[in-house]
Amino acid sequence: MQKAGIWGIVFILFLSLLINSAVAENIISSDKAEWYRKGQISMELENYADAVEAFRQTGNYEQSKTLLTYCQGMLLIQEANELEGKGYLYEMLGSLKNAESYFQLLSGIEYGESQKLLYYVQARQFEAKGLTQKAIDLYAELMGICDSDDRYLRLINGIVIQPVTTPSVIYNKLTHIAAQVYQETHTYDGPGSSYSKNDTIIFPDMFISIVGQSGEWYLVETTHDQYLIRLWVPKIRVLRKEPTEPYVFNSCVNGIIKNSTDIYYGPGQEYLITEKVLEPGTPVTVIGEDGMYSLIEFVNETNQLPMCGWVTSVNLTKK
Repeated sequence: MQKAGIWGIVFILFLSLLINSAVAENIISSDKAEWYRKGQISMELENYADAVEAFRQTGNYEQSKTLLTYCQGMLLIQEANELEGKGYLYEMLGSLKNAESYFQLLSGIEYGESQKLLYYVQARQFEAKGLTQKAIDLYAELMGICDSDDRYLRLINGIVIQPVTTPSVIYNKLTHIAAQVYQETHTYDGPGSSYSKNDTIIFPDMFISIVGQSGEWYLVETTHDQYLIRLWVPKIRVLRKEPTEPYVFNSCVNGIIKNSTDIYYGPGQEYLITEKVLEPGTPVTVIGEDGMYSLIEFVNETNQLPMCGWVTSVNLTKK
């Protein structure tokens, strides 16, 4: 009888745990559903900033990852429109190129009009580079997508925006070259094994693009936790799928941080932010620029190893 009583208590406790677990799971699921609904409403209102924040709260719930990627791309298009309106055409190109990365991720699953949006941001880049006929040809196939109709009519009537610089310079600077790794590859926070090793691992089935080169290392772009991220991998481990040569980071200028600044894994807030903050007076080495951001090298105080990251150019002074 005593043993039967003990087993009865154990059974009741076990049943209680199951019930509590189910209740907790239902609460979490309900919370995610609410964020998902908020994200969908924000999408319908074209408030993509709020939609991005909402879908980041939902994890793998339903189509959350797909919708998050879509909204991140659309948010960058809105950013590009604002920059174009202010005359910041070079920065606009950076936003369009980042949007292209998101729509490339979606084109493989044929979500909505992602393929047409991919062509749209490419047409915008052709237009900004002065490649007018290429832009016209693409816009002609994209009627009804964003403001393609207006841009098409404007271009065939000879109204063009002043190219930022010669097409070859912009093209080489901002080119993303499709690639993949041969095998599971560890990443680093700089062009060499002497730099901080990153936790991110790139696998052969992941979409990556080469955005730069330093010595025998490629700077590649991919996604991590729904953010874009740029990291360094050995050149020997990467299969380049296009003949285009990557931009080479070959400058090296000393600099000083002017204002306390966050460090990103790429040139924009759509990239993953690091846990590092550089304080005023911190010495850095500037090794490249992309739009309003500079690629810098500094010492990671946690492990005393060199590390590369991106900061807004206005927050540093070159010596």
